[in-house]
Amino acid sequence: MKALNDEEIKRLLEEQLTEDEKQGSPRSEKDATLYQILFTALADEPANLKHNGLAEAVLAQIKVKQQRAEALRYSMLIAAVIVGGLIFTYFAIAYMSPTLLSPALSFIYTYKWIFIFIALCIASIEIADKNLVKRKLVNS
Repeated sequence: MKALNDEEIKRLLEEQLTEDEKQGSPRSEKDATLYQILFTALADEPANLKHNGLAEAVLAQIKVKQQRAEALRYSMLIAAVIVGGLIFTYFAIAYMSPTLLSPALSFIYTYKWIFIFIALCIASIEIADKNLVKRKLVNS
């Protein structure tokens, strides 16, 4: 649908008013006064438009929200991959050799802090890498 200009809007409203009168709809003076105020406001061009940066502020807020959503999706993806990998490993060991599962789980339980440290290191490297790439793209 094409955008209507002021004259087309005025013409359509006048046609609607005449059609309402033909159908017997009561036309109130209040409506007529409101239409006149509307037409006057549409006819008057603003003397000077103040540039207050509203559009830029709205775009900045939209970008911030999109970046937050993207960061959340990225973090959720990393968490899902890690959890999926752990679940896959557990079932792979259980399927391949159930006798190996008990020693593997006891080994992981014994050295759980090392595995947690490795997972945190990988996560922090991924987050730092993403932030460095963002900074480089912004500075370019």
